[in-house]
Amino acid sequence: MARVKPSGIFSQKGPRCQNREFFKVVLESGFHHHAAIVPGDCSEELSGLADMLGIRKLVL
Repeated sequence: MARVKPSGIFSQKGPRCQNREFFKVVLESGFHHHAAIVPGDCSEELSGLADMLGIRKLVL
């Protein structure tokens, strides 16, 4: 079975980005069909992970 590299990490940081806007931007940027949504701010950890794995990130 072939391994598939993640295509990106998305983070909604702060109240300045509403959910509707967040999902609109995510879908317009080529989002794939699998996602994990977690409560709280884990943007620093996800940003570091994206850098280590060499995948793009989008912070709103």
